[in-house]
Amino acid sequence: MVYGLPSVVCRQREFMSEKISKRILIGELIVIVLPSSLLLLIATTTQFSSTFDFSPSLSIWYLYNLANNLFALLACTSLISGLILSTRFLRQGKAGLDASETKWWNFSIFGGVLAITSAIVSSLPPPPEYSAEESFRRTFDLFRLGIPIFIPFTHLILEKYLRKTDGAL
Repeated sequence: MVYGLPSVVCRQREFMSEKISKRILIGELIVIVLPSSLLLLIATTTQFSSTFDFSPSLSIWYLYNLANNLFALLACTSLISGLILSTRFLRQGKAGLDASETKWWNFSIFGGVLAITSAIVSSLPPPPEYSAEESFRRTFDLFRLGIPIFIPFTHLILEKYLRKTDGAL
């Protein structure tokens, strides 16, 4: 007790224990990331199978399909890096996040930028019908479905930068 205040008031900075935070992250992974990752896997497989061409040409259709394929690979890489960071936190706690390489954080951020860019692009005026731009935008708009994955990613960022080393947030 400090100045007659109960210890609960003095320990106000301890928001939640690391154990509770890990349980919440597991719930976020099951409810948000698992369905999103299955959707991404199906969408990426469909994207690759429908646009793969053995004879590449420099037509605008080919370039737009190539761009969407690269964005799909970036989204998959981002999801995998987020899962790596989540696993490190669940196994090692804050120390695991602190020891994580910067590349995993960067790939996760790139996926977030992709989702936000897709949401912004979807709010722009539509391109002409039956054009290559329309086909590209229709596929690119689907990346905004990754926005809910920001919830567990924000959780990991808060754990890394706000949690003190003694296990209190």
